Amino acid sequence: MASNIPTDSAICFMVRRFRSGVFDVKIAHRTGRPIIENVDKIPEIIEVDRHVSNHSITQELNFENKTDLSHLSKVGFKKKHDIWVPHQLTPKSMMDRISICKALTKRNEIDPLL
Repeated sequence: MASNIPTDSAICFMVRRFRSGVFDVKIAHRTGRPIIENVDKIPEIIEVDRHVSNHSITQELNFENKTDLSHLSKVGFKKKHDIWVPHQLTPKSMMDRISICKALTKRNEIDPLL
């Protein structure tokens, strides 16, 4: 197949444009992904309410859902069991895990499970 032959999807796109009244055959240059200015507000929203939904965040900041999810991962949050949690452990969380592991080890030494 030659490279200068338009694909079926390109033809359908041009037909839709012609039907809507746009008769320009040149396709406008696209700039890429939209620039989001409100990304720094995402952690503020999550800090106020850890149970906030993706939909609520996207409505409040006025951007698309998939954009929201990609920015949430960049900011460092993941949704686990309906609660937004930081992707990296905080020093307090790490110390809590260590103390719990030590307590479980000590309990297992005193009263073995198996």
